[in-house]
Amino acid sequence: MKWVHVVLMVCCVVLTFVGANGQEAVETSAVKPSDSIYVIQKFDGDVYVGRIIDQDPRMIRLAIGKHGMMTIRRNDIEVMKAMSRKELKLLGNYTPAEVFSTRYFINSAMLPVKKRENYVQWNWYGPDIHYALLDNFDFEVNTSWVGFPMIANLRYILPVTDKLNFGAGALLGWGSWPYSDCTGAFPYLACTYGTRKTNFTLSGGYGVLNFYGQPEQHLMMTGGAQTKIGKTTSLVVDAFVLPPSTAGSTGIAAFIPGIRVQPDARSAFQIGFGGLFLNWTFVPAPLPFVQWYRRI
Repeated sequence: MKWVHVVLMVCCVVLTFVGANGQEAVETSAVKPSDSIYVIQKFDGDVYVGRIIDQDPRMIRLAIGKHGMMTIRRNDIEVMKAMSRKELKLLGNYTPAEVFSTRYFINSAMLPVKKRENYVQWNWYGPDIHYALLDNFDFEVNTSWVGFPMIANLRYILPVTDKLNFGAGALLGWGSWPYSDCTGAFPYLACTYGTRKTNFTLSGGYGVLNFYGQPEQHLMMTGGAQTKIGKTTSLVVDAFVLPPSTAGSTGIAAFIPGIRVQPDARSAFQIGFGGLFLNWTFVPAPLPFVQWYRRI
């Protein structure tokens, strides 16, 4: 019967060895850091980007940068999504807290956007709603508190490098209920260089304005720039030019410099002082541009 004892001992040793290796494999797998980069946004507006190195039902441990470490309670997390390194690179230093950087005062920057990066821009004259239907495809609707005019802006963004982006879009306008016979359409192309922290945009388009059945063809050129000068403060500049369509007609240009303050990831406030140039004569705007951004 000695051979039976020998077999049992060998089996015990083998099972112990396999169990130890299995346990080691499970434990190693459990603590293995994720290869994905996670963007975590808390309810208080703080945003963190890093790799998850440990987690349980209550806490998430995030590696930030080369040496940083952050422990976040799950109850404090509003949004958490995984993004590959390639996706981050295409987004150009993607920062969820800088969603409003896709706008200046009137014009838009051709910066990459993600689906559901939606917000409303409240103006003293009316609302401007931005809605991202898909990644890098969005639209905006602008109107006054009394419902006219109605202006829509459809855009498609094409990222080329981490800082260079091209885009195509169309501005569609309607005079609404008091001027239903007035319409306009401006297809345009645009280029943005930079990131969500610092960028500038140039665009140009050619379209038609129709006033009571009398169409007028117009060239339109726009530009905008912004740069962060502090943790929550940015300088913003916006401009557009509508040259004379025919000899003797009036050209219009506008220039709007201002400042934006963003205390958290869900809201921002900006104010600008603009002016019009009518046939090279400067006409100051009677009221400043006062705008409040809010995520929706």
